[in-house]
Amino acid sequence: GMHTVMPGIVESHLHLFVGAVERESLMVNHINGFDQLSDSEREHAKKHPKDNVIGANDEDVINVTCTGTCTTALVEKNKVLGGSDDMNCFNLDFAVDGGIVRSNSARFCPDSGFEISGNGAVLVEKNTSSHTGAEGDEGFEISGSGIKTVTSNLSQLGGGSGFKISQGAHVLTKNTAKDNGKDGFQIDTDLVMGVVLTGNVATGNATEGIDSSAAADAVTLTDNTAKNNRKGSDVCSVNAFVDGSGNQFGSAVTATCIDN
Repeated sequence: GMHTVMPGIVESHLHLFVGAVERESLMVNHINGFDQLSDSEREHAKKHPKDNVIGANDEDVINVTCTGTCTTALVEKNKVLGGSDDMNCFNLDFAVDGGIVRSNSARFCPDSGFEISGNGAVLVEKNTSSHTGAEGDEGFEISGSGIKTVTSNLSQLGGGSGFKISQGAHVLTKNTAKDNGKDGFQIDTDLVMGVVLTGNVATGNATEGIDSSAAADAVTLTDNTAKNNRKGSDVCSVNAFVDGSGNQFGSAVTATCIDN
């Protein structure tokens, strides 16, 4: 006789580990604003003092937009393990002065480890970005008109540049960029004026240690070390930079930079 055959539609996989972790994790998908996020984190930390790893899917893991209501915003001691495409570990936009980004760790995010922007002055210190930027993004991308003081950070084993400045007058001091897939320090645009690099180290990066396409005299280099970067020159600058002395470069400065 006549019979009907229907295709079987079966959802047969289950994320056991992720599901188990989420049952004990702080869920932030319904939280709006930095104040709610900060209060929720503190309450969760009291109940789970040993939990300090943050993960996410599909969106930036820690995404903070700080307006006039969070003039003392502190992003501190977070450990992020990334995963999904088009995702930064930290995406932080400070519209006002006073932000502090300290002692955080970013690992395995396909985009940037730390993307820090906005018109506010921010202190960025003692953070680590490792194995980020599989899609070619930076360990630390710094932009915005507010001065970012970036000190004692480490960017290593990333797919893009260790540190990239794409806009603004920022101060980078005693940072280390090593074994990244592009430059150690990339100053990427003529919108940059008054950038200061002091006491930084770039080594083992795939292209230049320091790469500047900024306008003439827009960048001051003092006491930096760039050696053993694997391709091109240890330092390239399309236009002249201000040599503050004390720099140690493994090769002569060239005006021809490798296109990133």
